[in-house]
Amino acid sequence: MEQRSTTPVSNTNSTTKNIIIIAVAVLMAVAIPVQVPGAAYADQYDDRITAIQQEIDQYQARAGQLQNQVDSLQKEVRASRARQAGSPDYKE
Repeated sequence: MEQRSTTPVSNTNSTTKNIIIIAVAVLMAVAIPVQVPGAAYADQYDDRITAIQQEIDQYQARAGQLQNQVDSLQKEVRASRARQAGSPDYKE
């Protein structure tokens, strides 16, 4: 009785596999440098964002000062109206 190998041997299958492996390796070798053309430089954007944030902070500080002036002037107006209301010459 003949003994047959249980492992199939085929030259076309191994050749095809080798070609596919080589093709994938070449594709990856070409694709990886294309995907990463260079490092992203966010420093200039970070600097610009910081500068804009500082401007925002300055405007908010100025708005706070102006709000304090508004509050002070409103108190003066109320006090003036209250004084005028007590005066006999005051008419609404």
